[in-house]
Amino acid sequence: MSVGHGAHFGTDHSLPGYPEKKQLDVENGDEPAKKKTTLMDLVNEFGDSSTAHGIPRIITSDHWWAKLFWLLVSCGLAAVFGIQGYGLLSDFFSWPYNTKIDVISKSEVAFPAVTVCNMNRMKRSQLVGTRFQGIVDVDGGFDLDSDYSWFWDFSSDFYNDWYSDWDWSSSGGHGARKKRLGGHSSSSVAPGGGPSSVGPPPSSVGGGGPSSIGGGGPSSLGGGGGPSSLGGGGGGPSSLGGGGPSYGGGPSYGGGPSYGGGPSYGGGSLYGGGSFYGGGSLYGGGSFYGGGPYGSYYAPMEWWDASWYDAFDFGFEFQEYESFQFEFDDYYNWDVDGESDWDGFYAQSKSDDYSDIADIANPTREELELFGHKAEDFILQCTFDKRGCNYTDFRQFQNNQYGNCYTFNHAFDNATVRETTKSGAQYGLHVTLFIEQPEYVGIFSPESGVRVSIHSADVQPSPQDIGITATTGMATSIGVRASKIERLGGKYTKPRCTFDGADTAFFHEEFAYSALACRRQCLQNELQDRCGCVTDVVVEGEKCSYLNSTQQRCRQLTEQLYNDDKVDCYCPDACDEVVFPTAVSSALWPSEKYEQHLYNRISQQNERAARTLQDVESTRKNVVRLRVYFEELNYQLIEQQEAWSIEGISGAVGGLMGLYLGISAVSVLEILIFLIKLLAYIFSCGYLCSNKVHPEP
Repeated sequence: MSVGHGAHFGTDHSLPGYPEKKQLDVENGDEPAKKKTTLMDLVNEFGDSSTAHGIPRIITSDHWWAKLFWLLVSCGLAAVFGIQGYGLLSDFFSWPYNTKIDVISKSEVAFPAVTVCNMNRMKRSQLVGTRFQGIVDVDGGFDLDSDYSWFWDFSSDFYNDWYSDWDWSSSGGHGARKKRLGGHSSSSVAPGGGPSSVGPPPSSVGGGGPSSIGGGGPSSLGGGGGPSSLGGGGGGPSSLGGGGPSYGGGPSYGGGPSYGGGPSYGGGSLYGGGSFYGGGSLYGGGSFYGGGPYGSYYAPMEWWDASWYDAFDFGFEFQEYESFQFEFDDYYNWDVDGESDWDGFYAQSKSDDYSDIADIANPTREELELFGHKAEDFILQCTFDKRGCNYTDFRQFQNNQYGNCYTFNHAFDNATVRETTKSGAQYGLHVTLFIEQPEYVGIFSPESGVRVSIHSADVQPSPQDIGITATTGMATSIGVRASKIERLGGKYTKPRCTFDGADTAFFHEEFAYSALACRRQCLQNELQDRCGCVTDVVVEGEKCSYLNSTQQRCRQLTEQLYNDDKVDCYCPDACDEVVFPTAVSSALWPSEKYEQHLYNRISQQNERAARTLQDVESTRKNVVRLRVYFEELNYQLIEQQEAWSIEGISGAVGGLMGLYLGISAVSVLEILIFLIKLLAYIFSCGYLCSNKVHPEP
């Protein structure tokens, strides 16, 4: 059989039972059909082209056991990478830091601010005619050992109030001093029975003539039968002692029912004829302030009761302190005639050091400024780096505990901060300070001397919290080193530090932020908000009265909450601050031979000091020499630095990836591209159409 031209060999698709196929005409430009991509094609392509080490081994291995081996190895190393990588990231997000300490030398450094405070906050001579006058009488009045400046000043309020009716015509004159080189002599202690400032022998208290202390006539202390302000053995009306109605044999402070059964503050030997301040054992015939042991030494204590605060409105809810136990100290239940009844306060004082009386005084800022020690009397001599300075170079402010304080090298009102180029004790700040010991009020000032605080020029001083006590009769040398602290702030410091005190309790127009000042302000703000009063001059407001039981209960509760950290006081450290570690030494000053030369200088500059510094002993009781200087012209930089940077954490994680998985940054991109292709395939027609069932035609 012959086959015609154009005949086709093989299967004839035109035959019945075979579907017809579309023939491609290559000559007419038709392209062959493309093979559709499958999921395995994507996986094989990734395995062939990936630069990663472990994954391609799994894909391209020929045997199943090889694939399983590389799968187990890759999974194990991936687990190790995950554990160590998690540790690195956890450390990074804990915001750790390193502390770098460096010593930086400089040829010129800023000198610190130096704050000095007399440890007596109010002068007793200034309290005459004020609400504090009674405290001077309680403090012992005016005794033989005192050389008060107002005692010699006939124009003072003290003289006008107490001595204006006296006859001083035959006295040796006022302002007398002992014999000094280049000076004049006359004695303030007159012999005999005439009118003297200290009564005649044989008795130091009492005498025959009109004396300021003692005498049979009008005397301030002592004995005769005339009207005396303190004492008196006779029957005249005396304010302390004697047979008169007051402080003596009458009903008050004496033989009557008050403060003892016998004649108190009267009589004979010492301010009277009894054994001690009168005929009884102590302050009269009773055992202690009369009759009994003065009750219990401390008032009863009672535990906090929820019904207690119902009677008072403190401006806050107690439900937030359900676990807080408060013990109210009925400490200030005074049975007195008012805030000026200092005799009553003194008699009922319960603290060992009479600090409760000092708390009662609670003077205002204006009272501290008016009654405190003045700069021109306090600061007698001053040099800085061997150049002269004086009290006008100090800035005055008021401190609740020390009264008037003075700061050298302050930065307020755009003042220029002094710098120094010299180190050593010969340089720096040298001052001579006169504390005026006779002006001390013992109840307020159990210690004598000067409180010194070294701080940054723009920071609020806190001498009662941070400071050094310089004693009289000593030359105190304070060697200073500077330490600058730079904290990172933000999440690196817990609690976070602050650069400007924003969102804290601190606010001041002159001072820069400090955590200590912030905490003091926070407590006073809480007292102001809750109790309507304050106890410190750092915040303006009404002073808390110790006779107001509502204020006292509220004050005690607020202070207890503050001490137990239950008051919301956000006072973090400053991010940038400078502190001054100190080294203190001292020596006896002045020496006996130098004291005369010191007096010659001081007597020409300050009359008050000249009247008081009568000998070596009185000079050493009243004068402080202070030196503040840099030990070295360098400072210690304490700087917080980030333990992790972005570069550091990236390198650490990348190193783990390369070590355990053999993956680099390029490999990561390849994996991302593979995942994108995989998602595109799944959600495209390629995957859906391959699983779609087509109906038969």
